[in-house]
Amino acid sequence: MIKRTVFDADCCDLLCDIGAAPDNCHGAFYSLLISPCVCLSDQTILHVDKLNLVAHLHQTGDEPVPVESPLHGHGDQLRVGWALGDGQEHGDDPAWDAVEAGALYDLLERKLIPEFYARDESGTPTAWVKRMRESMARLTPRFSTNRTVREYTEQHYLPAAAAYRQRVADQGALGRQVVDWQHAVDQKWGSLGFGDVRGDTDSGQHVVEDEIFLSDLDPNAVRVELHADAINGDDPVPEEMKWLRTLPDASRRCVYHATLPSARPASDYTARVIPQRSGVAVPLECARILWQR
Repeated sequence: MIKRTVFDADCCDLLCDIGAAPDNCHGAFYSLLISPCVCLSDQTILHVDKLNLVAHLHQTGDEPVPVESPLHGHGDQLRVGWALGDGQEHGDDPAWDAVEAGALYDLLERKLIPEFYARDESGTPTAWVKRMRESMARLTPRFSTNRTVREYTEQHYLPAAAAYRQRVADQGALGRQVVDWQHAVDQKWGSLGFGDVRGDTDSGQHVVEDEIFLSDLDPNAVRVELHADAINGDDPVPEEMKWLRTLPDASRRCVYHATLPSARPASDYTARVIPQRSGVAVPLECARILWQR
């Protein structure tokens, strides 16, 4: 229904123009988490407060935050917000869009807006404030700039600095090796190709062998995979194929082997070759890929 979009709205005109926000706002991150939230089925969280613009958080790689759900009976498990949907991706299904749109407006009318405007004798929306505090206590440590900067530093900046020091050591010896590897891959990539592929299914497993023409490129310079696209909201499946042998003829074909669970049909998988070298960020530093057709 609403995918990766920032909505600029406050509680006076809550999301009255749903879906009208520009798509180029996707992926925005707001660290000011001071309000309850509406969690959509694609793991998007909309935080709503009269003084705070709705913040969009798309949780890439994170587990969904448990919230009170009008659809799934989470009840008072964690009173930090509300959830919509069944947690699954439904593409552009208009029927599901209608279901979620109806659920959203029902939630706004019956729970969210009444709770915000229910005031005590001093004019304080006590239930809303309670939910805000719960949201702050439970969500801020997880969705905050402190966590973002820490993760970027630990997962990206420090490894990049260490890699730089390694490459410039010994007057750049490793750096020159990486450049030589990049040049070799670029020069020989056009001569790579696929040969025969053989497969069999036995004892609940697919056994696949694929012939790869690597020309005179070092087999250690590439990674051969069987790749299956994501289904039912799961992640894509890249299964590495292992080098088995090099055929003793003029073609210098290399045979790669993999064993796959038969939970998915063998036809779901496609072989591909990508560059590979320790300490090199692929595809950032070598954006090559060859698919079997």
